[in-house]
Amino acid sequence: MDKHLLLSMTGGESLFIDGCIGVFAMPYVWLPMLLTLLYVLVKNNNVKDFFNIAGHVVAMLLAAYSLTAFVLQPLFDYLRVRYGAETLYLLDAMNEYRAGNGSLLTYATIAFSVAVFFSLLIRHKILTFSLLLWAVIGCYAGLYMAVNYPWDILAGALLGIFCAVITYRLYKYMQSKQRYSRRDWISDRFTKSGYEVPDVYRLLVVLYATFAAIPIISFFLV
Repeated sequence: MDKHLLLSMTGGESLFIDGCIGVFAMPYVWLPMLLTLLYVLVKNNNVKDFFNIAGHVVAMLLAAYSLTAFVLQPLFDYLRVRYGAETLYLLDAMNEYRAGNGSLLTYATIAFSVAVFFSLLIRHKILTFSLLLWAVIGCYAGLYMAVNYPWDILAGALLGIFCAVITYRLYKYMQSKQRYSRRDWISDRFTKSGYEVPDVYRLLVVLYATFAAIPIISFFLV
């Protein structure tokens, strides 16, 4: 089943889609979104809140990376060697790209941990959908390039969600202990966790503007 799923998702035959997927996989393309997210966090939190969030995010990313690199990836490498991994290397992958080092698996874990954590933190339905969409498309991009198997990526995504939920619970616990100023809000101008809705919309605009710019960028690169 895993091999059939991979065969149905992999690409390499369309120059346009290859270009879009290649641009999507470039980390610096998403720098504007990350900078806007940083702006939203700084603007909507006092100094203590901001550093509390930043510390938890760093810990979450370290945990997600470590569990992926030292637990999931060695396990999957063992299973592929034991039961056969020849399919991954017979496919017509885009630009003959091969990672072979678990980079997509790491991306899946980190992307879903980031998407779920900030969804829980900001609590805005459209933003939650958009961040999850970003994470899912990124995982599909890796499958399109035939880097990892689908069930490997699913495991990485579930691990990322687990890390995000645990980290958010720890953040809320620390927040309640130190009596930070953030509280639940009931207003059209704020999300349920107190973030200004116009700031959330700014983040959404940058995110979807990046989505829209990807085909244009890929046109010049291809």
